[in-house]
Amino acid sequence: MERDRAIEELRASQKKLSDVQTLIRTLQSHVNKLSERDNKVEEIKTQLEGEQCLEEAAARATREHELEATRREKEAVIAFSTTPVCEEICSMMLGDALTEILNNFKGQICLELERRGIDFQWNEIDPIGKNANGIEIASTPMSKNGSWTDSPTGGRMSDIVGDVELDPECPTTHLVEPSE
Repeated sequence: MERDRAIEELRASQKKLSDVQTLIRTLQSHVNKLSERDNKVEEIKTQLEGEQCLEEAAARATREHELEATRREKEAVIAFSTTPVCEEICSMMLGDALTEILNNFKGQICLELERRGIDFQWNEIDPIGKNANGIEIASTPMSKNGSWTDSPTGGRMSDIVGDVELDPECPTTHLVEPSE
């Protein structure tokens, strides 16, 4: 009986040993799989870091390229803006804008004069403003509310900012105090 019981215990121990060995192999297999996964994760991580570095380098290169292009454009604009061609173009554009403003202003004056029944022609007007169809422009006064008034002293009279008039004797546009 003792012997049978020892054999039985030995078989039970062998069975336990076999089960433990199977468990160890299973665990070793899981460890190997986890190790492989860890290696793959590390490879992917390394690959992603490399791609991220490439993307950052590409973005940095793009920014640098854009900054360089902007700098070159700025230099070109500055270089062009100081050329006689640019100055002439700007002068022409400014002249065109001023001409348009003056034409609009002249049109408004003509409409107001027409509304008041005054026949006034802008052709043959001296740029200094001396004569237009027999009317001396410098002696056509205008008050600050925009209505035309007669001036006993002649000359352009206005209540706006210090009552100044255009000197009809001076070929420039210097302003002088009105004479009383």
